[in-house]
Amino acid sequence: MKKIICFLTIISFLFLIQCSTTTNIKLLPAKDSANLEAIWKNKTVGKGSEFTLTVSNFIFEDRNLTFLKEGKPIAKVQLEVTPYLPSLFLGWFTLGIPFLWITSVKEQQLIDLSMDLKRASTEVTPQ
Repeated sequence: MKKIICFLTIISFLFLIQCSTTTNIKLLPAKDSANLEAIWKNKTVGKGSEFTLTVSNFIFEDRNLTFLKEGKPIAKVQLEVTPYLPSLFLGWFTLGIPFLWITSVKEQQLIDLSMDLKRASTEVTPQ
């Protein structure tokens, strides 16, 4: 029995080492998104209509992206998440520690900003 518990503990720590997901983000419409800037945790993580982002699977991780056009925020989008099944199953055997890494972002994200871009282009700035 001790061998099984040790084995499961070692396996759970191996999953904790690899506790992040890389996601490919594609923005629509592509031609209007070419000059957008993506901000995550107050850092620029991508420019243009397609970029890659590595996000932790930690359950309390911030998954909100802010998109800027010419320095002005036009949209705030939350990345889609999926359950991370190995943590779900191992959590039952290892005192629940892997439950903290139970969610991961989807590997392919398609974000439609057409309405936000249209709204940003029609806004009139006061002079």
